[in-house]
Amino acid sequence: MIFHKVRSEITTVLNPSARGLTSNSHTGEDGTVTPAMSGRKLYRLVGVSFGLLCILQAALNISLHLAFYSSGAWIPDYEAVTKNLTEEAKMLRRKLEIFDHYTRKQWVYFQPSFYYISSVKKSWRDSRDDCLQKGADLVIINSKEEQDFITGFHKFMWIGLTDNETEGTWKWVDGTQLTKSFWRRGQPNSFLFQNEDCAATTDLWRDLPCGNQNFWICEKIVSEQKHRSSSQLRQRIGRSALTSVCKTQSEVNMDKNLPDASATNRKLVVLGLGLLCILQAALNISLRLALYSSDEKEGDQLKRKTFDHYTQEGWVYFRSSFYFISSEKKSWPASRGDCLQKGADLVIINSKEENEFTRQFRQLLWIGLSDNETEGTWKWVDGTLLNTSYWQPGEPNSFENSDEDCGMTKFNEDKYNWNDEQCNKLNFWICEKMLA
Repeated sequence: MIFHKVRSEITTVLNPSARGLTSNSHTGEDGTVTPAMSGRKLYRLVGVSFGLLCILQAALNISLHLAFYSSGAWIPDYEAVTKNLTEEAKMLRRKLEIFDHYTRKQWVYFQPSFYYISSVKKSWRDSRDDCLQKGADLVIINSKEEQDFITGFHKFMWIGLTDNETEGTWKWVDGTQLTKSFWRRGQPNSFLFQNEDCAATTDLWRDLPCGNQNFWICEKIVSEQKHRSSSQLRQRIGRSALTSVCKTQSEVNMDKNLPDASATNRKLVVLGLGLLCILQAALNISLRLALYSSDEKEGDQLKRKTFDHYTQEGWVYFRSSFYFISSEKKSWPASRGDCLQKGADLVIINSKEENEFTRQFRQLLWIGLSDNETEGTWKWVDGTLLNTSYWQPGEPNSFENSDEDCGMTKFNEDKYNWNDEQCNKLNFWICEKMLA
């Protein structure tokens, strides 16, 4: 709108017939001819127009920046925002690809590492070789939370701890010395003067001869590339975005005493106004795109915070869901009530891979399956009918005509491991929280 108004006024000045003017002179109040008066008037008009446009642009930029500042965001220029968000998107995409790769191979995530639990037994050295071949190593336990996580598998497993180099000096497989430990009472003890130089764990640690055959647990730490803080980027770039247009406009301010402009100069003035309008439109579009990108980034940050929250609370990530395995026993209804209080529900098993995942915990676990409504019609807790099942041979059977209306999963060597059970029996349970 500003462009067209200024252009129409310029056209009026350039048209001699509009006011009875000659092209190079103007009749003053005393009747004398004053050269170059129309040129000065033109430049005054253009100068005022540029000034108003500068004020308008500054007001727009300040209002937008204040709006973003009040909402906790600060807007950088489009190019810098795009570059930063592209890098973060690549990092997030790479992380998701890593998650998908490892979970498909039956690894389990617990912040910030993936863990692989063996299904066969080997010596400590052979177990470590298997981990190394997988690009990992025997687990290094750094916290009580990690120890509790491993305890949840209820298996006796080799860990990455040994005193092979110096008797009594226990070191992890990365060469660091043991500082925080979870030994059983009286351990390590080299029982009966044996060379018990390797450590294993269930709920607590004990030393054993390294040649013993045991399960093992590998650990693969997920590395994340550090990126420059986006808030620092906003502060560095935001200042120049606010002043760039007015700086350009101040450089084209005209002196009041400039001589009359030629037709070529007038065309340049009009072209300059057009370019300035394009610049203004481009800046406004870039600021709005930056707002959209900022919203997407905040969404990604929220997802990462959610992920960290659940893993710190002891949940285990597998594919697109978090899982919580209880440490006490309850009835099926009470177990489901606990899951609902956690904002989740008893697990719904949708695939062979998910069923294999639940078997790794080697416990009798309530799952979200029952035929409470209609005998023999099994439904999941979300109301969907059972399609793919993994019942043990002969199950479900309502053994001895008892009301076995609730589903559970057992650990055994067969992939078909479901059983129907009386709902008031006490068992562990597994909750599932799907990521939105």
